Amino acid sequence: MKKYRELGKSNPDDTLFRSIASYGEVGNDANDLITLTTLARRAAGVNEDDDFAGYEAVDADLIHNDGVAGEEDWNRVVGKVGIPYGAPTEMGYDSDIELNKIRHMKLANRYSDMLADSRAKKKIANAAMDGLTVGEILAKVDAPNQRHSSSQPIYAGHSEAWGDKYLQENYYKEASEEAKAKLKPGAFMMLNGRDAEVYQIREDGALMTPESKVWGHVDFKTGRVHNAYGENIFVSQQGARVYANKEELLRFAALDDVEEMPAGGIVGATSSSDPGYRSRYEDDPKLSKKFERAIKHLKQEEKALTFKARMQEEYGRAVAKHSTEDLYTIATSKFGMPPFSKEIAEDNSPNGILRREIETKRYLKSQFNAGKARYDFGKQALVKSNRKPIEDLMPKKNH
Repeated sequence: MKKYRELGKSNPDDTLFRSIASYGEVGNDANDLITLTTLARRAAGVNEDDDFAGYEAVDADLIHNDGVAGEEDWNRVVGKVGIPYGAPTEMGYDSDIELNKIRHMKLANRYSDMLADSRAKKKIANAAMDGLTVGEILAKVDAPNQRHSSSQPIYAGHSEAWGDKYLQENYYKEASEEAKAKLKPGAFMMLNGRDAEVYQIREDGALMTPESKVWGHVDFKTGRVHNAYGENIFVSQQGARVYANKEELLRFAALDDVEEMPAGGIVGATSSSDPGYRSRYEDDPKLSKKFERAIKHLKQEEKALTFKARMQEEYGRAVAKHSTEDLYTIATSKFGMPPFSKEIAEDNSPNGILRREIETKRYLKSQFNAGKARYDFGKQALVKSNRKPIEDLMPKKNH
């Protein structure tokens, strides 16, 4: 309805329930499809709250303004159910708006299904690690029906698969040595399969979740790492990433680009202790506040870094527009830079000239970082400013 009003068009659905009241009438086909799909999902036991969450998560304005329109797109999206492109016009509807209403429904339902899938997978993962011990994992490792058994250590690398001798002798060799050196108690690990969870290695080799539950085991002697199902992750997940400490984790943590890995030979089970589209940190009341703080921290950091990049651009533009002599005059007259000593000022050797340039630019950059200087693009001039220093904009670590 909103889209019809935005376009100044009459909408026969303005009574809100007209689409249901007109069920089965010629031209109401798109609304009938949405109604039938919704009823079918309710009958199948699909969670209504998930469907509502889907509609909230999918941006309707984006869908209605992304250029998908016309008979060709209609046939691609809707054609399979046999509704002709011109059908909606029989009731005064706009075919392109009806097309995007159907697209909105499909995307919202897909999101809803992902939520249900996440819950089902989490239920399996929680059952798998309920009271799980290292001993139980090692028993699964040696079980005769273990599909992913291997003697390969986590740091074995995949150079042979590439058939590249240079990579094998250089990059993979170095990377393997680094991973081997880091595989110690206290180190952190992220598993492949787009697993966003971070695990820490305990003294006995247990791979622990942040909630102190066992999800795997690291053999420090052999370098082999097994997940909760006793699978060697070098085989089942093509490896993992190891971080020596928290600082390294915060700086280099990253997801791989491989889809979520099935695990354990159990339908719905995956290699992650927190599987599915949504993390437990978003939905668990015990963890959601921490998650919100983390998101707030990252947003503040992104905002600060964006501002820092803008200031660096200003600084770069400012120094590029002026000679060192002009910058020195501006720095001393406008921004309180102490004059050079006579010795430095009169040293016209290459080193002396370079020194004056470096010290002048360094001083001006400090003024930009402190929020005391900015570049006026309109005037193409360096001017005074009272902005907050970059340091004050960065979020505090306790967030």
